[in-house]
Amino acid sequence: MKVPIYVRITVNKSLVDLSTKRKCNLALWNPTIGRMNGKSEEAKELNAYLDAIEQKVYSSKRKLMEMDIEPTPERIKCLVQDRPIDNNGGHTIMEAFRMHNEQMKQLVGIDFAEGTMERYQTLYDHTLSFLQHR
Repeated sequence: MKVPIYVRITVNKSLVDLSTKRKCNLALWNPTIGRMNGKSEEAKELNAYLDAIEQKVYSSKRKLMEMDIEPTPERIKCLVQDRPIDNNGGHTIMEAFRMHNEQMKQLVGIDFAEGTMERYQTLYDHTLSFLQHR
């Protein structure tokens, strides 16, 4: 049975899992060393790939430290996946809310009523208040 292989990135007891998008026969997997047993071409190729990912994790951590940015598992994962490290490559919840509400304003009178827009704005205001209070 083939199972997916994940890399676990841990920094100061905080962790994140990263999919390698590779699979391995469970009977051939060595959990102690985190590699596939054997000398077959498949084992050599998979283990070399895992070594490359491991090296990329360490170099990403080193790069963050050189940039005076605290290395977190999420930031390391972003660099390994060649994504921007700010906001994990996405938007904050409030940025998403704001963009949604701007799009909704343009649809008032076409697809949505003014009252719907008011409720969306109220939800935005309450969420912002909650996050600032927290």
